[in-house]
Amino acid sequence: MQAALARFGIVPADLVGVLHDPEPDDEREDDPQLAEGHRVVAIDVEEPFATVYLTLDDGRYMVYAARLDEDGVILLDSLQPPAPTYEERWIFDDLEGESGPPPPELAPQPGSAFDPANWRDAAGRTLAHIGWYEEGMQVFLHFEEGGYLTLAARAAGGIAYLAGAFLPDDPESDDEYLIFDLPADQDD
Repeated sequence: MQAALARFGIVPADLVGVLHDPEPDDEREDDPQLAEGHRVVAIDVEEPFATVYLTLDDGRYMVYAARLDEDGVILLDSLQPPAPTYEERWIFDDLEGESGPPPPELAPQPGSAFDPANWRDAAGRTLAHIGWYEEGMQVFLHFEEGGYLTLAARAAGGIAYLAGAFLPDDPESDDEYLIFDLPADQDD
């Protein structure tokens, strides 16, 4: 090819790029998928802020939070560097709207897989993969040891809250994953 170009007096600077160079990966620095392969050492649930913190074996932590925006309820996620203290952890506070625990009639049964106290049972497991059900604003945190923690953003009465469950075993088939129903007033 070089000989043919030289024969016609064409230099590389004269060539127009027909094969575009691949763009650099648009991976976010705070993308929770960067946590895959790390062990979750602690799970802290802050119901008044509709937020869950998952601390990793390297000190970083993942944040999941339910919030309301102009389009309705959304599930936000972020991977953050280690915080000097728990109180200095990052919180999604740049959106308007209320967030908090679910209303009493939607609160999970104590001791059930849906009880935020039981979500902590996922601590000690290694994060294998993170999957999203975008339409349902629901994330699935799959573990190498089996099982998964799922979190979903929901709203009732104009307040965003987190629904979730820790299931210690993988389902037998893909259609057996827990999918939270969308609330009737999801746009509140």
